[in-house]
Amino acid sequence: MSNTSITYDDTSDQIKYTGPWYPLRQNPRAYNQTYTGVNEQASFALSFFGSQVSVYGALRNENYSVSVATSSVYSIDNNVVITYTGPMSNTPDFHVLFFNSGDLDANEHLLVLTDSNFSPAGALLQGN
Repeated sequence: MSNTSITYDDTSDQIKYTGPWYPLRQNPRAYNQTYTGVNEQASFALSFFGSQVSVYGALRNENYSVSVATSSVYSIDNNVVITYTGPMSNTPDFHVLFFNSGDLDANEHLLVLTDSNFSPAGALLQGN
């Protein structure tokens, strides 16, 4: 069995966004220098074949106009797995692990992230 990882950038058309997501200013610290944000509740979905999935993102700093912690809910195959709430910081932080599914059956899966506190989202990493 091969151990291959596939990375989906936030600009990938494999990611299906729902809601008012928008591209944020390019940043050399972000994966592929891009990241995507939202100012109200929204979600995205990724269908993938594999045995594990992780979501990495960016944490904003406390100087943003919306001063709330990054918070998002993750579900795999319509089962809520975890809610992630990130720490508040004085500086933005990139490549932060928001979610890891752990081992899944090697099969087709659906990952859904529901953003509950208007956070920037980063790249997705899918490994199998």
